[in-house]
Amino acid sequence: MIIKTTCATLLFVCLGFFTQAQLINTKWKGSLDIDGGLPVQFNFGADTLIVVGTNDFSTLETLHYTQTDSVVTFQHLYGESRCDSSTIGKYKFEMSQDTAHLRLIEDKCEERSAAINNLQLKKLN
Repeated sequence: MIIKTTCATLLFVCLGFFTQAQLINTKWKGSLDIDGGLPVQFNFGADTLIVVGTNDFSTLETLHYTQTDSVVTFQHLYGESRCDSSTIGKYKFEMSQDTAHLRLIEDKCEERSAAINNLQLKKLN
């Protein structure tokens, strides 16, 4: 019984670590729902997301992010949007092979939610 409990706990911890690590140090490309489609690259670091416009490689947004299971939260640090830094956006993150989808759970920053709800991203690395 102890061995089964230990194995189950170890499996749970490993799966939790894997889901946490899905975004760390990855790059994704997609198109924000702004001005008829704005091509961007999402560069995820350890806890920071930098959104870069691929037309001119300018940094559009820098956000703090966390990931717990399939939920990603975003908090504005600086950039072009008018989102308040205290407003947290929650999105469901679904990944299938090299494609990911972000779907709105809750976000009071309408500018952010309008741009990234139902966003499809393609993994670059």
